Amino acid sequence: VLPREVPEDEVVRFESFVTAMGSVSERMDADYHDKVLALTSHLPHLIAYTIVGTAVDLESQLKNDVIRFSASGFRDFTRIAASDPVMWRDVFINNDEAVLEMLQRFPRTCPICNGPSAGARRTSSRRCSAAPAKSGARSLMPAKAEERPGTKADSPG
Repeated sequence: VLPREVPEDEVVRFESFVTAMGSVSERMDADYHDKVLALTSHLPHLIAYTIVGTAVDLESQLKNDVIRFSASGFRDFTRIAASDPVMWRDVFINNDEAVLEMLQRFPRTCPICNGPSAGARRTSSRRCSAAPAKSGARSLMPAKAEERPGTKADSPG
């Protein structure tokens, strides 16, 4: 991520540098970047910290059974939650608007978050089971830059 006022020749030079090291360079608007990372990185860390923190605070027997019956999903959460909490505190502080915006979308996309009613559970279940079929497997694959809004290919000129 570069400051917005960097001259184009320096951006090109930096892109050449990172691609020479084997990285992929991607241009996108800073606000768009913040939203993408809020959903794909920051919220997963927040959720992992919360779930693992909840497990740590459980009574002894329940905690033992949570560990005993945990599967790969919970192990993934513990791996994620083991990352540096100071760094993530700073990430959350510096990206609070995008994180909060994405977090506020949860009740719209997860109706069960709105309450434990049977209707909400049925709606949530239908929505979750229909999502992969509705969007197709391609939705889980990274789109090409020219297919994503906010990227260089999407920008005029």
